[in-house]
Order: sequence, then structure tokens, then C-alpha cells
Amino acid sequence: MNSTPPFYCSKQARPIPIYGTVKPFKKLLAIETKHPMQERVLENNNFSNALNGYLAKLVQQFKNLKILLVKKNGRPKNQFKIFAYKFEGDIKETSFTLENSDQLLTLNLDNWFNSSSTFLAPKNTNRIFVCTNGKRDRCCAKFGLPLFKELSKQNNWDVWECSHIGGHRMAPTLITLPDMVFYGGINQLKMADFKTHLLENKIYLKGLRGRAHLTKMQQAAEYHLRHHLQLLNADLPITFSQYEEQLNDITTIKALVEQKQYKLKLKHVSSASKVYSSCDMQKLENISYYSLIDCQQIDL
Repeated sequence: MNSTPPFYCSKQARPIPIYGTVKPFKKLLAIETKHPMQERVLENNNFSNALNGYLAKLVQQFKNLKILLVKKNGRPKNQFKIFAYKFEGDIKETSFTLENSDQLLTLNLDNWFNSSSTFLAPKNTNRIFVCTNGKRDRCCAKFGLPLFKELSKQNNWDVWECSHIGGHRMAPTLITLPDMVFYGGINQLKMADFKTHLLENKIYLKGLRGRAHLTKMQQAAEYHLRHHLQLLNADLPITFSQYEEQLNDITTIKALVEQKQYKLKLKHVSSASKVYSSCDMQKLENISYYSLIDCQQIDL
């Protein structure tokens, strides 16, 4: 008897750009788990009621906070890693090793997220979180696990599996840290090139989704500016001014890089074809994105 093969949303044709697709946040809390990941971070996670209540309070207190669960095979059962990041003009980080997850309640992370100081000096470890959460979408496990295993072979990076980070149709997806840059669509054909870019501290434009602390429009503008000028250095800061000019579906935005100012005109468009945004096939939709109309250097 013939059976219908499973549908994978990330296997749809990829004529639609993936830059500018990260839901913005400026604070990230990653908590190690020893259990299989569930569909939602704060549901059926085997944490105590006290810890879940505290995490829910953090989410309410900090609207720009994202909480992830992370895991790695072979880790000691009595060690729980906690990673925290925040963007305050630059990115600050801290990490802890706990004996149990409830010890997170003693860390006063709400004070750390609220303050302009850090508990510890940044470790500047090159860390990667790869989404492998098949409970949320089958593509993330199907394509995320091979990516996680491949990247784990590299000693330069501290690689972890993580819970849902958005973008099923762009699976496999990942975050590089501490810079909080999202990538998607890193399949086997792109793997070698992607790893080379990371090792050389370069942005991989073919898989770039965006930086978490930027708006989606700014994420798109960064992609277009880097592509236009071939600015691949991952440490090269690009800042955006408050200036924005809106005319119908065209936005003009200014960016500063290497002591030079650029004006970009972006057009908000919808994809010509509709795609499913997840494997459940519940929503067939046009995808909106920002295309580049013009990019030119202007006087400071």
C-alpha cells in the first residue's frame, strides 16, 4: 500500500529571501535541559513550578527577552549550564554552572538584565545554538540534527541543540553567539562554505537571516549593505540612525559603517508565490520582505 511521504516545509522552492526574518529581541536566556524538548519552552519542561513561575515573570517583565532550552549529549547529569546575553550598544554575556535548574532562582538574573553591569567578565566563547526541536516542526529535527552533528565536529565552537528559534521554512536554523546572528537554510551543499566563513569570522550572506537586536527592516538593510559593498567581516559594526522616511511601500534608511554614511531605499514587497510557513500545512501565504531599490554613500 502506498503511503504519502511527509511534507517538509523547508523543502519548498527557495526563491523567497530569508534575510530580515528574525523576530527582534535584545535579551536571551538559555537554560540547559536533560529532557526531550516540548513544543513550548514553558510547558511540560520538567522544571519546578517555582522556576516556571519565575521564567514567566521574566517574560512579562522584559518584553524583548527570548528564553531557550539547550541540550548536549554526554553532559554530566548534575550540571546545568545557564547562558545569558543582552544587547546594550554592544553585547554582554554571562554564564553559570549549576547543580540543579532551581538554583537559577538564586542568580537574580532580572537584576542583571536590568542593569548596565555584568556579573562576570564576558567569556567571548564562540557558541552556536542549532534548532533541533521536532515537537514544534518536523523540519527542525530532520535537518537541524545533521547540522548540529556536523558543526559539533569542529573544536572551535561550543555547539548545542536548542528549542524553537523561529523560521520552520528556513530549516535548519541556528544562532551564532555572542553576536546573536541568525542563519537559515544551511544544508549539506552550503555546509563547507558556511563553516569556512565562520572560521574566518565572516558573515555568510547566503544564509543570513539577521541580527536579533535589529528590526526586521534593519536586518534587511544590513544584508543589502553588506552584499552591495561585500562587507563580510563579522566584527564590522553597522549602526542605523533614527532617520527613516516612508513613502507608500518604500522606506529610506541611513546606516553608518567604517566612518561612512549610506542611504538605502527599501521596498516592502510580497512574494509572487505562496508557501507553507510550517510542516502542518495550515497556512499557505505570501511572504513579505524588503528588496533593495538603491544604495549610495552620502555626506556625514
